[in-house]
Amino acid sequence: MTAQKRIKTAFKKTKINKRIPLYKGPGYLKQCDNYERVNCTICLKWFPNTGLYISSKINKNYNLGDAGLKIEDREYQINLVRLKINSKKENYLESVVTSDTYELVANKKIHFALVNFKNYVGIPVFNDKKMQSWSRDRITVVVDDYSLIVEKRIDFNDIQEDLKNSGGYGITHYGVVDIKNKNIKPDEIISALQFALSFINGAWCGPVLLAQWINRRKLVKYRNCFLSEYKYRRSVLGKMQYAEMQEIILLMCCKLLDERSRQAYMTLVHTYIVCSDVSKITVEMATVLIQSALEMIAEMVIYEKLRRFSKKEWNAKPASTKIEILLKEFKITSKVPSTMRDLHRHSSGKKLSGPVLITKIRNPQIHPDKKNRVKIAAYTADIRIQIWRLAMWYYDLCVLKLIDYNGEYNVTISSNKFEYSEFVPWAL
Repeated sequence: MTAQKRIKTAFKKTKINKRIPLYKGPGYLKQCDNYERVNCTICLKWFPNTGLYISSKINKNYNLGDAGLKIEDREYQINLVRLKINSKKENYLESVVTSDTYELVANKKIHFALVNFKNYVGIPVFNDKKMQSWSRDRITVVVDDYSLIVEKRIDFNDIQEDLKNSGGYGITHYGVVDIKNKNIKPDEIISALQFALSFINGAWCGPVLLAQWINRRKLVKYRNCFLSEYKYRRSVLGKMQYAEMQEIILLMCCKLLDERSRQAYMTLVHTYIVCSDVSKITVEMATVLIQSALEMIAEMVIYEKLRRFSKKEWNAKPASTKIEILLKEFKITSKVPSTMRDLHRHSSGKKLSGPVLITKIRNPQIHPDKKNRVKIAAYTADIRIQIWRLAMWYYDLCVLKLIDYNGEYNVTISSNKFEYSEFVPWAL
């Protein structure tokens, strides 16, 4: 496999969380009757409060709050957040850009960065200008409507301490998407990439940076998005599965670019990421959300698409039965895997299926009367965690089946900490 040149980015590699200068030059600052020409600097400030910040030396008196700034032919709505005077009696201001002032241009390459994106082994790319050293850092997706390149620029192992000092955020990858179909809006493809890449990552990772120069002067729109702090995350793919990663990006973006299915898949991915991080939500409440998402998938597939039951018959079925019917349709076992030892022992004597166990955790959370609180207290912490892991495993497979994925995935229900890969059950 031949190594390729690295993609060019609009920004030089900097320390984690260091501000990136985007513009330095003249502008016109206005607030009420005050109006003056200033030399200003626009920087992209990173995490956790990502945004465009403007700083400048000033000669007149201003108040904190709304103001305007004009640079060339563009006007910015800004919010003055800090005014200061140094020892030389010079006045400075710092402000935040509060309005969208640009538009993405179709058929233009859009550069972006990813934060805390997972490590992988991909296609070879050269590390230096002499093209002597190379590493396997690239993922590419090429279709008729667009092409995508994502490249790893730094390894998590090299930035552990910096991540701690920067609040748990760091740019790990750069990417570029080239839109070929004029009918696809740039915001749509970027939104699709946000959900597709974050689903693979198991956490929100961007794209966070959509800023670049046009004719070396004008800025393309920058858009903020959800971001997750760095920590270990469960993921549907392992480090070596870059070919599978390419396929999932393609399939997921296809669903997210379709106006008919976009909202449903955005909801599924959002729920998936929220429920993956049980440091932010209890395993019991995560299980509640997963059950709701599985019921939503069952509604979409069994009732709406396949029309297996009448509305009256479908509504009469309990949630666990609906999920069991869905799993059977997708060729996913509803039995508790033997690798989940505590849960398997708990369920085998009572012959309880996985969906039934999930609903037994969910119902006391939604209807917390005394009787239900006594019931849920009988479940140990280990069993509750294993029910959550089982529900997430069902969720992994159901989302992969919905996007018509037929490759290998990362199995996360092993009894030990080591995960392994196998083909999805409907492909066997």
